[in-house]
Amino acid sequence: MLPLRRAGLGKWGANASVVADAFDQLDDETELPAARLHGDFAPWNIKLHNGSAALVDWEEYSPRGLPLHDAYHFMHMTRYLFGKPPQPCWPHLRFRYAEPLSTVTRWKLELAYLLRSLAAELAENDHKHAAFMWMALRLTMLTRP
Repeated sequence: MLPLRRAGLGKWGANASVVADAFDQLDDETELPAARLHGDFAPWNIKLHNGSAALVDWEEYSPRGLPLHDAYHFMHMTRYLFGKPPQPCWPHLRFRYAEPLSTVTRWKLELAYLLRSLAAELAENDHKHAAFMWMALRLTMLTRP
């Protein structure tokens, strides 16, 4: 499903088993539609002007990304910024593609988002945000459909 690697699980410390379990869930051959990604779809990149909204800061844009990545980023980032506890977001999304995404696929796409985001936060040494993502990953793993 994803070009993510399980190599180097030692860097995840005590959480290596959670990460390994999440990677195991993503190990399948499911084909997904490509989706255009903003890459940093968050409240600070939405500008309102004369009653219209525009997205700015397209530095992370990708023409071929995973479906729902931007939606998961927006939902998790908003919860983090407003001090709300982490929670799985996949049950609340009702996006449509040419072919509907199954509940299991939406769940796996959230795992993929969380793993990628967690790695980025750890690489940036943002331990507070990484702790939020760890908890979101753990909770999402517990909600497997």
